[in-house]
Amino acid sequence: MEFKLKETIIIILFVFVVLNYGLYNKYKKENVVEKKYKIVDNSSTYYSIVNIIDNFIKKSNQENINEIISLLDNKYKKENHISANNVFNYISEYSNGQYSFSGDIIYELKLKDDISQYYVKGSVEKQTMDSSSSKVYYVILNLDKTNSTFSILPDDGKKYKEATNGI
Repeated sequence: MEFKLKETIIIILFVFVVLNYGLYNKYKKENVVEKKYKIVDNSSTYYSIVNIIDNFIKKSNQENINEIISLLDNKYKKENHISANNVFNYISEYSNGQYSFSGDIIYELKLKDDISQYYVKGSVEKQTMDSSSSKVYYVILNLDKTNSTFSILPDDGKKYKEATNGI
């Protein structure tokens, strides 16, 4: 009789451990979000993003400081203590010439059904009376389609390269 009680307790404990392990693995799998980056191939989305960044660059001068700050990502502004006095320490100022942005490759990361993050690589072209020049430009655009809002996160190319590594 005592032997059957021990066997029963061991079996119950074994079943309990197996069930807990199974539930833990199921919970773990459900809470792991796999990051899938895909190239933006919808022309409407692509040109909308390029247009937003082009406007951001054209406004990146002393005359539009408050507007530029309002377009930057809130978390980025808080982490870097961005204000009107130091904003151009974190983003390039584009004055003394005509500037335009040309998009190259844009990758999308869906964070939720209605929220996406776009990793953008392109070039900023400067036109003056005498010459023109261009430089590579990286930026991350956060887009909330439900609220029709966006924010801009400057990038030096590191986050873009990390996000698109192996693609």
